Amino acid sequence: MSGSRTRPVLVVSVALVCVLFAFPAILAVLARGPLFYYHVLLLLSDVPLAVLGVAVLVDALVVRERPDRAVLTALGFVAALVVALAFHPSPQGIQLVVRLLAAIALAVAIVRVRGLGAWPLVAGAFGAAAIAQTGLAVAQLIKGGPLGLPGLGEFADPLYAVGTALAPRGTMYQQYVLAGFALIAAMVLVAEGLRRARPAWWLVAAAVAVVPVGLTYSRAALGGLAIGCLALAIGGRARPRAHTAAIAALLVGAGIPALLTFDAWATQSAKSLDPNSRDILLREGLELYETSPLVGIGPGRMVVALAEKEAAHPGSVELLQPTHGVPILALVEGGIQAGVLCAAVVLLMAWRARRSWVGLALFGVYLPFILFDHYPYTHAQGIVLSAVWLGAVELCARDVAARVSAAPTDEATAPSGTRAPLLL
Repeated sequence: MSGSRTRPVLVVSVALVCVLFAFPAILAVLARGPLFYYHVLLLLSDVPLAVLGVAVLVDALVVRERPDRAVLTALGFVAALVVALAFHPSPQGIQLVVRLLAAIALAVAIVRVRGLGAWPLVAGAFGAAAIAQTGLAVAQLIKGGPLGLPGLGEFADPLYAVGTALAPRGTMYQQYVLAGFALIAAMVLVAEGLRRARPAWWLVAAAVAVVPVGLTYSRAALGGLAIGCLALAIGGRARPRAHTAAIAALLVGAGIPALLTFDAWATQSAKSLDPNSRDILLREGLELYETSPLVGIGPGRMVVALAEKEAAHPGSVELLQPTHGVPILALVEGGIQAGVLCAAVVLLMAWRARRSWVGLALFGVYLPFILFDHYPYTHAQGIVLSAVWLGAVELCARDVAARVSAAPTDEATAPSGTRAPLLL
């Protein structure tokens, strides 16, 4: 398979993954874990993801372009997890390592796709999947429960109750994954719109995609939205109308449903004043880390290790969940080197994102989930979201780098309808 033949495969595979991951239809259950997301599953989206991995490998051998530092560091992080897996083997660990490698391939492919001029198609497909989730979430609220769509990957479990309100999840694993998807998709649509002289339709799509943020009562999503809007506001001096419209789209899209469910938001916010379960999970994780600081307890094994600890010493475990915070969880499961490399990936992304206020906005919307949740690392859907986030932030950085290398330019002579460059 030559490099020219792999490129259409890259585009189609990336687009399929960006749509199908949101609808986790299960093709096979290969092994079962203590919680559902610890099952070893073959999902429908894994098929194009596997094709994508092969296509990226072939394309990389042909193009011979050196990956950016964040990708190389991410590969080092997975290598550290492989070492931990060798000492603590498990089906869940194998699944996690394979999914992380596929996610890195997806991030690389996103950058490749942009170079082929097909990124608007992929961004539109990703945004369309998020808009579909908005429709499903609203329909779940109207019905008061799941819609009965197991073929699309919808769970039959009741919706999560917050006070007297319900938090929809669409066909995502949980409402917080839906919130993260909504934020990343909305900001990807905003970024694509701001590359154009006429961003209106992209911003309208972003307003619809971000609606679940107001319905899922996620404090991390609220923080991410605030960071994203702040970055857009600071960076809007060159194109104030476009940036103001982008901020308005995000705030209206998330704000109106949040106002309609204000009582649930107040109930959720009150939890911040109570003893925090994250503190308990952090303590439990660090206690496990102390048992094996060099190679961790094994990737994908924190809940398994907690269950084993509780069986040996009843009452020693308060919460049977992973530590909330991806770098800390990586530290627990992969050892000190995995924790350091995981944190380094985030820091390198921040360093790249600094080139663009839009890049910083995109980086910021998902950062609270990285720091205060676990699904970006533990859930199949969360891993794909993390990959899209990594790739999209790198695109923003490269846009600015291309603009700087091409300067000075005479925008007055640019053809009508060409894309407006991102702001430094």
